[in-house]
Formats: sequence, C-alpha cells, structure tokens
Amino acid sequence: LIVNCESVLFNVSGQVATEIGSPIHGAEVLINGESELITGSTGIYDTLLQVSQDYTIEIFLDDMTIEGLSTIDLILIQRHLLSIELLESPYKIIASDVNMDGVISTFDLVLLQAFILGSIESWPHGNSWIFIPTSYDFDNPGNPLSESWPEVIEIQDLSQNKTHLDFVALKIGDAAGSAGYNGDRQYFQDYPILVNTLKEEGAASTNQVVFSAGKNSLVSGFQLEFYISGNLIIENLAILSEGLPGFGRDNYYFEEESGLLRVNWWTAEPLGLKKGDELFSILLEEDSGISLLEKGIRFQSEFYDENLAKSRPVLDFRSVFLEENRVKLFQNRPNPFSGETVIPFYLPEQSDVELILLDAEGREIFRDVIDGKGGMNYHSIYFSDKPGGVYFYNLITGEGVQSRSLIHQR
Repeated sequence: LIVNCESVLFNVSGQVATEIGSPIHGAEVLINGESELITGSTGIYDTLLQVSQDYTIEIFLDDMTIEGLSTIDLILIQRHLLSIELLESPYKIIASDVNMDGVISTFDLVLLQAFILGSIESWPHGNSWIFIPTSYDFDNPGNPLSESWPEVIEIQDLSQNKTHLDFVALKIGDAAGSAGYNGDRQYFQDYPILVNTLKEEGAASTNQVVFSAGKNSLVSGFQLEFYISGNLIIENLAILSEGLPGFGRDNYYFEEESGLLRVNWWTAEPLGLKKGDELFSILLEEDSGISLLEKGIRFQSEFYDENLAKSRPVLDFRSVFLEENRVKLFQNRPNPFSGETVIPFYLPEQSDVELILLDAEGREIFRDVIDGKGGMNYHSIYFSDKPGGVYFYNLITGEGVQSRSLIHQR
C-alpha cells in the first residue's frame, strides 16, 4: 500500500479578534509570507494545508482609518504617562506606543492628536494594527514594551489538525480598546455649548464667534467637527482661553476644500467649568454660517465628563451673559498679536470702567479709564514700544474684577 503524503491535508484555523472579543473582518492571513485568505465577519480563518510541512501564520490589515480612535485615547494615554491611572492591559500599553519606538511619550500624544484631527492620515512606520498570538504570555504585563512579543504562529512538521490558532488584534493608538466594537454609542445627556457672536463696530464684515460652556460641569475633554459655509479667517482661529489650559494651534485642523473644522481638547485631570466659561472662538465673515456635525466626516462630536462618559454636544445660540445681564470680559483679538489688539467686553448698562495692563511679574504697565456704554464695547491698546511676552489685563467694574492674559509678539 502506497500513500501519497502530498494528498494528505489537515485543517488549520483560528480567530482574529480584539482583547474584548470583537472579531476583525477583512484581515489578510499570510501563510509562509503569502496572502492566502481573508477573515470573515466572525474574524475566523480556516484552510487546509499539506502534511509534513513547516508553516508560519501571520495577520495583516491595512486600515489607516480613525475607526475606534477618539480623544478618549489621548486622555487615557496622558493619565498613564502621569501615573494618574495606569493602563491595565499589555495590549492597550502596546497600542499607546503610537510611533512604535518602545516607550510611551508625549510624542505619541502629538502624533495621535494629529491623526484624530486629520492633519496626518497615516503613521510614519506604516502600520495600523498589531496582531499577537493569543497563546503568548507576557513576562511583565505591566511593561510589555520591554520585551519582544511574537507576531507569527509557527507550525513545524504539520501532522494533525490545528485549531484555535488565534490572534489578539490591537489598533495603533487605541488605548481604550474600542476598535472593532460595533455597538451603539451611548450618550447619557446633552452638553450645551453657548454660541455668542460679537460684532466689532466699524468692521461690519467680520464676526467673532465665541463658544462657551453651557452648564457647570467637570470636563475631561471634547472633540467637535463643524461645517463652515463661507470664509474662515484661519490666521486668527485659535484665541487663547482662560477656561482651557494648553489650548493652542495643535487643537484644531481646518480642511479648506471641504469647509470642515475639527477641534479637540483634553486633560488628564478633569477641569471644572462654569456656565459661560469660554472654550475657544473663531473669526468668520459676516455672511458665513457654522453648524456642528453630530456624526462628522471623521469622528463623532462628543464631550467627556470626569468618568469619560460621553455627552452629545448641542449648540445653543442664546447669549448667557446677555440673558443674565452681567459684565463679561472677552479674549483680545488677534492673539497673539504685534503692535495693536482689541479687547472686547460687555456691560449691562453705561458705566465708567478701568482697564489695567500688567506684565508677567504683576507690575502695572498702564491704566485706562473708559466711558463704557451699555452693550458690547471694544477698546484698542497699542504695544509698539513694549517687549514681547505674556501680559495680563484686568477689567474693573462695579461688579468686581475680571482678568485675562494676552501674548505680544515683537
């Protein structure tokens, strides 16, 4: 009796899924380096291979999309970096090493921020997913970046069926472990964003649109996608806000061709915001319009509370300071600036007010007494003879003192 061994085949199969069990559909299964099949909707692959041969099995998925990534990942990575809340899974730690240099750092946050906003569309190393055999046990799960994990399953001298050759899938940047999850997003409540339009006298063609917190709350971050119809003055888009520490140029990206503006911000420690606290503002032409996209082209617009529970942001075009009829000091514009800037403020009624400028050491630079009118006021100040740096300006009224900072560039 002669048996042709080349005709004997054994079953080789497994599943590709995330750590929480979400199946990965459409991943390539490479056998001995060659693409042989694609995982199905359940993440399973199944094939027949010849007996008495050696094989390697690895998984590849080219998926440079934002699916599964959000500003929550930035919050979690920053908390891990500051040892506020360590990532509890070796897979989440590996995914947080965005540039794959073997250490989690602020540079990983910079790359992930840019990818979420859309200013970059791929990672420098070209990988979007990592696949690790489920059978692999980490020597130090709390510090997996210190070891070399396998990404290939090896079969030597195949002599029987091989099942459950499974892989754990992790997406680069996915510190929350959300990639691959197809469940519905849950929102516990709406988060109102107050929208005030400030119009400068003598500048009829330009409006400043100010976005402010619509309620008292603890906030860990947000991501917002807007559609702008008309012209956006990109040079003056980011106006530094007292309410959001660290908010700056890296917190937004504008796609001029599509008219899409994306803004996000996050913090490791939740920030207490009061109703009316300014978040950020932009300058628009008078005939321009702005709308918030709940389900945007790139991501879902969301606010995150202290527990990272999601809220649905809703624009409220009523003016809180006008409704409450109280004094309100706004951010100067432009900011940063060179030479001249304008400081807007609102008064519920006509009154004399004082505007004081202080340097970074708290020394008074000058003091102006202003005959303020009821409604919006705009006061220009000139810095032609002053050094560059951070300054502070105080508005003193019968209601008290309000303060903000500005940046002068020589």
